[in-house]
Amino acid sequence: MMPELWGGLDGSGLTRDLLSAGFDNTMLMISAYSNPVQTLEHAQKQGYAVTDFLITPLPFGTYSSEPKVKAWIEGMKGKGQAFYSSRMYLLAGVLFEKK
Repeated sequence: MMPELWGGLDGSGLTRDLLSAGFDNTMLMISAYSNPVQTLEHAQKQGYAVTDFLITPLPFGTYSSEPKVKAWIEGMKGKGQAFYSSRMYLLAGVLFEKK
């Protein structure tokens, strides 16, 4: 794993860092199991609005299916930080623009 790409305990730290960088437009992929609500709230606080998005369902992959990782994601779901079904999660491509 590349430490500079680690998203933190909830998986969205790097995404929030990018939203704090001050770009006029930012296109990001946001996973439903990486604290998407906090990510969207952070974007709003940084002055961004969602101007376009696309969502697709995906099955859990090798990494997210590992017992340790799956248990962590289940814990996040219990705290309202992850959203998924037993077989899949949603991945959104989101275009943010500064207001």
